[in-house]
Amino acid sequence: MKIVDKLKSYLIGSVFRSMSFVLTANIISQLESFIFVIIATKTLSVEDYGIYTIVMTLIYTVIELSDMGMNGAVIRFSSQYYSQNEYDKELEIVNMALKKKFRNSLIVILAIIIFSKYISIYFFSSTKYNLYFIISAFGIGFSLVNSLNNSILQGRRWYKKYFYSIVLSNLILLILILMLYFTNTLSVINIVAVNVACLLISMIISYRLANISIVNVFRYKPFHLDVVKNFNSFGMWMLMWSIMSIMQSKVDVFMLSTYASKEQVSYYDLAMKMTKPILMICSSYAQVLNPILATLTSKQHLKNNINKITKFVVFVTGIILISIVFAKPAIYLIFGNKYANSILPLDIILVSIIFFVWTIPFNGALYAMNKPYIFCIAAAVGLVTTITFNVLLLPRYGAIGASMTFLLAQIIGLVVSIIGYRINIKKEG
Repeated sequence: MKIVDKLKSYLIGSVFRSMSFVLTANIISQLESFIFVIIATKTLSVEDYGIYTIVMTLIYTVIELSDMGMNGAVIRFSSQYYSQNEYDKELEIVNMALKKKFRNSLIVILAIIIFSKYISIYFFSSTKYNLYFIISAFGIGFSLVNSLNNSILQGRRWYKKYFYSIVLSNLILLILILMLYFTNTLSVINIVAVNVACLLISMIISYRLANISIVNVFRYKPFHLDVVKNFNSFGMWMLMWSIMSIMQSKVDVFMLSTYASKEQVSYYDLAMKMTKPILMICSSYAQVLNPILATLTSKQHLKNNINKITKFVVFVTGIILISIVFAKPAIYLIFGNKYANSILPLDIILVSIIFFVWTIPFNGALYAMNKPYIFCIAAAVGLVTTITFNVLLLPRYGAIGASMTFLLAQIIGLVVSIIGYRINIKKEG
């Protein structure tokens, strides 16, 4: 009974109330994604699904790189300044981020349009897929601004509005996908076009919910030099971290397409998508947690919160262990024999995620202590590990080799996080 009472007390707290909005929004988002995967894998061939995966992986990689770490910096400093009623400083943060995102959008969209044929030749040894990249490129600008709007909502802790932003966007996307399915027009090119249209709609929705004025933002002149310095410094480290972590997370798909086959890309991508519900729980918790930790100045308060986070991680670890048991029957039940080769990669990835979730308390503390360079070190080591072992394993083991590399990278990431936390917590003392 004592354990149950403690669990109730912990879950009823403000963190859980906020997390409930984020988690529910993410559940709906992942449910939409899961329904899409079922429809796509049953309608498209394994090769076509692999083509779609490669195109969208490239585009979302470009989107994340073009963000240049600004979303993390916006959440970090928006939560600090907004909680302290320093609205002029928060507006300055939004101003800098938005201007940079507009600039980056224009550059990358033009680059993809100009080099689309060469990109198509590199991935598919043909120019007939260049239109896929051209259409998807227009979604980059929409996505960058949309992610900024949602970062503002998280920084201000407007989680109910964040909930509406995510849910409305995903419901619209699901409706559009179902329309394609029931009209027998579900093809790779149409799915790409629908994704771009939905990104535009999502940007408009989040912009209205964030309650910001583009005109006022661009009229605002920066004069807080400390704000500019802190934002640029934090953003620089987050940029370096995002470049390496994004490359680490996406390089598997790209290298599989080179060293293996489109079918192996499909098997690996499906296995990764099956782990999304667990990652969704973790990301929802971190989304609520990090803005709170950013406002803590006491070492003791930080340690107390880290202890609470550890209890949550133990709970998630138990869920993962149970999931491993049901991985095989889940694949057969949902996707049938067509994706039986995803079973072993899924088991390995689930084990990997255990090590990943244990980085949450240590990374949360490093985030609060303003030590983003530790993330860069972990991502750099992970990237080198991923590329090296992919070269060795992918030609022979395909999706299984990619999963084994992923496991090793997560173990290394946890070790770096623990070392970084222990060193810096002593310095903070």
